[in-house]
Amino acid sequence: IDLLDAMCGRFPRRPTGSAAERDCLAFLTGVLADAGVAEVTTDAVPCIGTDYQSCELRAGNATGELIESQPVLFTGQTPATGITGPLVYVDDIEQLDFTRADLPGCILLVYDNFGEYGTTRHYRAVCEANIAGVVIVRNMEFATLMALPTAAAVVGDVPVVSISHRDGMTLRGSGCTQAHLRVQRSIEDVTGRNLVARLPATGQPIDEQAILISAHHDTNPLAPNAADNTVGVAMAVEVMRTLARTSQRGRDVYLVSYTAEEFAFEGSLRFAHDRRDVVARCAAQFYYDGHGTAVGRNELFVNGDESLVEFLQQVAREIHHPMETHRTQITLDPIVLMAHGVPAVRLGRRPQRTWHTRYDHPHDIAPQATRAGIHLYAEAIDRAIRAAKLPFQRVLDASFQQAGQRRCAVWTPRSLHELRAGVAGGLAP
Repeated sequence: IDLLDAMCGRFPRRPTGSAAERDCLAFLTGVLADAGVAEVTTDAVPCIGTDYQSCELRAGNATGELIESQPVLFTGQTPATGITGPLVYVDDIEQLDFTRADLPGCILLVYDNFGEYGTTRHYRAVCEANIAGVVIVRNMEFATLMALPTAAAVVGDVPVVSISHRDGMTLRGSGCTQAHLRVQRSIEDVTGRNLVARLPATGQPIDEQAILISAHHDTNPLAPNAADNTVGVAMAVEVMRTLARTSQRGRDVYLVSYTAEEFAFEGSLRFAHDRRDVVARCAAQFYYDGHGTAVGRNELFVNGDESLVEFLQQVAREIHHPMETHRTQITLDPIVLMAHGVPAVRLGRRPQRTWHTRYDHPHDIAPQATRAGIHLYAEAIDRAIRAAKLPFQRVLDASFQQAGQRRCAVWTPRSLHELRAGVAGGLAP
């Protein structure tokens, strides 16, 4: 919890490639070194970064009531003074006739689906229809920051923001006929950094197999990003600090804190490419993302075979932290290493109502919840690296591995030049 508070206080906003990201990794390197983890490096990850300077939605005109909103990243921006246009509401963008005469110049208010993280199809249609701006009403308690695929950055320049369902209802019920929108953002080539730490076996290693602990440290351009995913990094570091105190390690343990998870898993893709030797030795990956809310329940997601599931359930029972376990597909960063046959374990906690909002505060994190998650991984990994034979197999269902391979095959541009060339060549989703 002290580490969580320190990171949220000193580096609350860590977009990929930012000075805050670099400073945070220097801080974590020092924390690990103090714990006896001396082999710590940072690997460069070239990618496309984005940030925003302002996001403002008002009912009526530029002096109207302010409505809390968050940008949809990689979409366009307004002039510095903003835009004002008639407000047009639609239930379902899939059913919208984009040739309607009332659409050009309007600010479109639409419920929920806009293809985030998947497709620019709706965004292209909006741009072609000369719509001035889009406001997405999400089925969420708070205005939530999301992103379109990076291709949106060169497809058009229409600003898109999101608001909560409550504010959408208020806006509709007020009879408001126009809205004012002001968004300023930046998109540029950046270099993020993966942090990679190694805790070597003590004495003669049992074999060449290794265990990987992972999380992602990059954040959306919000603050303070406690549950997503400062707490995950803090928990992963705490497991490494715990294992560093043990005198009998028969196998190597690696910690990787990925950059660029929020947009395209660029960090994990780069790790799989640059650290192929580690990936080949990795018997399992233990991942943290989203944890610790005071009211909720812990959930364990496993996509290895039954031996891994049974091993983790046994450990959880014996340390008196049993938790709901699902043998299922795991997405997020681990899906990249799954393409290489590495089974994954992900510990999370539901619900996560504050993800990607400005309400993701460290005071919502419950020490008891994080303690259970740290204890489970530390105990399980400690047993695995001491055992003469691993207590589980490095086995992954073909369907899970194929899902990873499909994800790795998705076009992921690493620079604006590559992005423009790819869009021109028809590669954009």
